[in-house]
Amino acid sequence: MAYVFNRAKARLLSGNLDLGSANLRCLLLKAGYVYDPDDDFVADLVPASTELTVAGYARQVLTGLAVTEDDAGDRARAAAAAVDFGALAAGETIDAAVVFELVTNDADSNLVAYYDLGSVATSGANVTVYFGGSNPGDFLRLVDS
Repeated sequence: MAYVFNRAKARLLSGNLDLGSANLRCLLLKAGYVYDPDDDFVADLVPASTELTVAGYARQVLTGLAVTEDDAGDRARAAAAAVDFGALAAGETIDAAVVFELVTNDADSNLVAYYDLGSVATSGANVTVYFGGSNPGDFLRLVDS
């Protein structure tokens, strides 16, 4: 399940979040963090121990950003290429991915979206996050329902 943080919604509507020029990144979380739409910054993902710590893990930049209008589906969407985290050592279980806008540090880097990934155990193999299914896709979708 995917969710958009309230701060991201407000920043989009006010014109303060330009997906085309924002420095968007992705991080991975273990169990322990419970999604809260009111969280604003990466530092709000408390406790900090919920971010992955296995060998090989590092936050990744979103690439291939594209914003499109879909009149037939009555929606607008932002998509990104799949995010490859590389080979992650065994020993932890990934529960979620979070997209955020890097500003200068965790205290001022704005949260954008949260993705419940279920439980994916790290095993030494490559870990790739696909937004919107098994192919590169949505990291943010606004739908008129």
